[in-house]
Amino acid sequence: MTTIYQNQGTDITWKASGGTHVLTLTSLASNAGRKSDLHDFGTNIPQNARVELKTKIAVAPALGKTIDVYWACSVDNSSFDAQLAAGDAALSDVTTINQLRFVGSLSLLANTNLQSQSWDFAIPARYGFLVLINNSGQALSSTSADHILTITPLLGAIV
Repeated sequence: MTTIYQNQGTDITWKASGGTHVLTLTSLASNAGRKSDLHDFGTNIPQNARVELKTKIAVAPALGKTIDVYWACSVDNSSFDAQLAAGDAALSDVTTINQLRFVGSLSLLANTNLQSQSWDFAIPARYGFLVLINNSGQALSSTSADHILTITPLLGAIV
């Protein structure tokens, strides 16, 4: 019988400061988007990863509203999905998400401002960056430490 062991790689973090990369989500308005700095997985691209978003809403959100996470990728570090460029900045046109890879939706609870959720995600290419859309109906917290997005590569071995 074949056994598959799965190990976690080193966490890659996006936050306003002190992370691997920068993604500033402070006070992100409802119906607005933000894109992150670029990550290069190197030549040994992991096939899968766990993506986790932890964030805080400024005012208690309505049940079922979402914060949506997308991935823009490139095989050559030149041409990215939706013709976007990496870099911590506002997303000028939220309709570009139609050409991005969907990672997951953080489905919000109504009884708490602090929210988190994780998803499994297949890494499509060596280079990429995150795009978030705030569909919560409220702005995100103005405290930068309240927001972190982590990607943990999942490394497998077949024995």
